[in-house]
Amino acid sequence: MTRIATTVALLLAVASLGGCSSMKIHSDWNTGFDFTSLRTWAWAAQPHRSEGDVVLEADTLFEDRVKRAVEQQLASKGHQQVDRARADFQISFFLVVEDKVDVTTINNHYGYGYGPGGPGYHTGWGYGPGGFGSQTVVDQYKEGTLILDVTHGDPSDLVWRGSATTRLAKKTTPEKSKQTIHEAVTKILTRFPPDPGSESH
Repeated sequence: MTRIATTVALLLAVASLGGCSSMKIHSDWNTGFDFTSLRTWAWAAQPHRSEGDVVLEADTLFEDRVKRAVEQQLASKGHQQVDRARADFQISFFLVVEDKVDVTTINNHYGYGYGPGGPGYHTGWGYGPGGFGSQTVVDQYKEGTLILDVTHGDPSDLVWRGSATTRLAKKTTPEKSKQTIHEAVTKILTRFPPDPGSESH
């Protein structure tokens, strides 16, 4: 395999791994809280956003999609949405975006080599036309984490938190964005309310 062909193959391999990365779901909660008492809910007041803060900058399209997905999931669980003054619990959400770098190095050798098995046996120090070497591919991407917080009574009284983390696509469509958000919200709220005696994970 030529050096150019090897490099192309490595790039395709790294790209395919990124595309198949799964969504990571995590949840944690106050184990002493009685979640069976929660019936009605409302949206909590969103925190003040700092101007110029990329992570917290307003994106009404994203916010509307998250809200629709959360409202659908909670309704399917039998929770009724009411005004904030009458709600048993409140929900707020946040999006955190981080820059990530994956570095993949693969040793490769080609041609013929000499080793314990004789000519043609490659040992990693192969000798022959082209010799041996390594290819390094640097993959830069953004990782997004959607966080859902459930509070009870006082807005600072956090009783449950769920999150979904996934690699963000460089190019997407409105439909694909809605599908990703719906998947994230569905997987997060599958763990709410938590089963008695279960552990955070």
